[in-house]
Amino acid sequence: MLDRYGIRLGVLTISYFGLILLLAVLVAVAISWREARRRGQTPHVLFGVLTWALVLGVVVGRLVYVLAPPPSVAQIYSRSWYFSHPLDLQLGPFAIWSGGLNRAGIAIGAALGALISLRRQGCDLRTWADTLTPGLLAGLVIAPWANVVNEQLFGPPTVLPWGMALARRAAPYNDLTLYPPGTRFHPTPAYVSLWVLGAMAAWLLLRRRFAGRLQPGETFVLAAALVTPGIFLADFLRADVTRLLLGLSIFQWLSLVVMLGVVMWAVRRITGGRSSSAAG
Repeated sequence: MLDRYGIRLGVLTISYFGLILLLAVLVAVAISWREARRRGQTPHVLFGVLTWALVLGVVVGRLVYVLAPPPSVAQIYSRSWYFSHPLDLQLGPFAIWSGGLNRAGIAIGAALGALISLRRQGCDLRTWADTLTPGLLAGLVIAPWANVVNEQLFGPPTVLPWGMALARRAAPYNDLTLYPPGTRFHPTPAYVSLWVLGAMAAWLLLRRRFAGRLQPGETFVLAAALVTPGIFLADFLRADVTRLLLGLSIFQWLSLVVMLGVVMWAVRRITGGRSSSAAG
């Protein structure tokens, strides 16, 4: 039986959220596998990368969620509540099956897991970063739609034709007096998906255009430069997000770190190129 959020099979419910995330992972792995073979690399390396990335992504994602739960959750299950209920296997800090992962934590954990796995397998990090890039981009195009169907991380009300009416609302938009049924909201995750899709198209064109000039690792940096600004801007629209210093979310601060790294790489690349030209 189909419902708004999943497929019911007796007492079992298969959520669209989980199915879409699974699809994102499978597509990312399939593309990365093909890219590894195209580059003459050992594709079986991906098994270790996927395992470490998934495990640490979940662990760190949950840790950050517990330390900084979103406002709607923190009203009831605050950080102190999680610390005082460590053995609550229904909603406590270790009850990952109850839901609750922070996106920035997932990204940090997955990146750390991939790095550990590649190091353990003796792989060249820059070369494999380039190999994983097209699969990561494809996965990032698909994954946000899991939040769309699960009605998560939406933005403020809108009168735009693509706004969506929600059955699940986070404060302050759960006040039906101010926001009556039928109110439509910005589908922010869909914006992220479309941004990444456009960034992926630009990345493919630039990779082909500068194929002979890009050094190992630079196609990965190029993708980060194209994708990260859109993800940073999207969080300004998101409701129910933990805000830190300067009103920025955890994911926005992570995005700033990535963008700073891209700028440092660009400066080093330009100054290095000039030094080489002068020496020549």
